Amino acid sequence: MFKPFTGLLAEFKSPASVLAAAKALTKAGYTTVDAHSPFPIHGMDKALKLKDSPLGWVVVIVGTLAFFGAFAFQYWANGVAYPVNVSGKPLLSYPSYICITYGFMTIVASITAATTMFALNGLPQLYYSLFKVGRFAKFSTDGFFISVSETDSKFDKEKTAQLLTELQGEHVVYVED
Repeated sequence: MFKPFTGLLAEFKSPASVLAAAKALTKAGYTTVDAHSPFPIHGMDKALKLKDSPLGWVVVIVGTLAFFGAFAFQYWANGVAYPVNVSGKPLLSYPSYICITYGFMTIVASITAATTMFALNGLPQLYYSLFKVGRFAKFSTDGFFISVSETDSKFDKEKTAQLLTELQGEHVVYVED
């Protein structure tokens, strides 16, 4: 999935400065702000006003359905379709179903978590406009960046660049796709 990016990119010296800049930008009314850093920065989700991910709920719901589906299938197969009474044991012998039920639930929930995570993150994304900026390669080692998209309603190339510079942003660059 290709999502072009056009906007401003600014580099910051530390996690604290990029966090402060993110807070200031969202307080100023910018909504399409993104932060790029080599590690998670505590408080960045709140600073960027990001919503909670639905991933957990999707995995819980699908895992629960897989659990009850596997249990119901085993009950149907052993108690309804092919009832075989072995040593006088009950047809619904749920302790013998637990291993298969738990294993099936775990596999289905794991696959759901991985595929849903890729879908929610828009992956695979083989091209991203910010990779054209040479300094942006530092985001995976020791660089801290903020990007503001041109699609933001408050975006003005000169004013936003000036604001990023006032917030101690260095190497403010306009990126075009």
